[in-house]
Amino acid sequence: MRFMNALMLWCLLLLSPLCKAQWQAVTEEAPPYNYLEKSNITGASTEIVQELLKKADMKAKFHLWPWNRSLRQAETKANTFVYSTARTPDREKKFKWVGPLITDKWLVHTIESSPIQYTENLESLKKYKVAGLIGEADTEYMRDLGFDVEFVNDIELNIKKLKSGRVILFPSTAAFAKLIGEKYDLKFKPVAELKQADLYAAFNLKTPTKTIDKLNGLLAEMRKDGSIKRILKKYKLDI
Repeated sequence: MRFMNALMLWCLLLLSPLCKAQWQAVTEEAPPYNYLEKSNITGASTEIVQELLKKADMKAKFHLWPWNRSLRQAETKANTFVYSTARTPDREKKFKWVGPLITDKWLVHTIESSPIQYTENLESLKKYKVAGLIGEADTEYMRDLGFDVEFVNDIELNIKKLKSGRVILFPSTAAFAKLIGEKYDLKFKPVAELKQADLYAAFNLKTPTKTIDKLNGLLAEMRKDGSIKRILKKYKLDI
């Protein structure tokens, strides 16, 4: 008992590394950025985050959950962050931000057999229904542009609706559309570009600003020393 009391006092006064709080890193199934493979959470963003935490001497337990749950956990639980997430105006004041981890593009896709052709005129696509996922920034962005978005909380429901023709358009990055297509035996083609998508780690607001500044500084160093480029190349995202 005396030993435990002494250890606790040592933690409080000297902030010993043995007593550091473990961080919770939460994400969703979104290959090639974050996904489950042989019971391990992996992906380009995951590897960048893992290397960043290692450099910062921070330990984290990783969880892969439905997106809405991950967002809610990071917003409400201390020592928690969610990745890979777009830094939207609606989310800006709800989190503290580290990134971008990865820069990509949001594209509007449809199934390959569709007669719709690529266009730079997004307005011309508003007559088609959009397959949306609850909490996903790309579909919320299309909704805010005035598109008719049918929101669900399960990608498999969207695939069924796309195959049946109930919805026509599907927003995502090129890499995600390719991997989802392979998983569900469905080929997509891009028909328009939405916007550049910068993907971040969003930390709970209780996170000390000095921690955020430290992580952003280390991330900048990783860009300079080629660490991020090496990881992106591994996942064929070095474009």
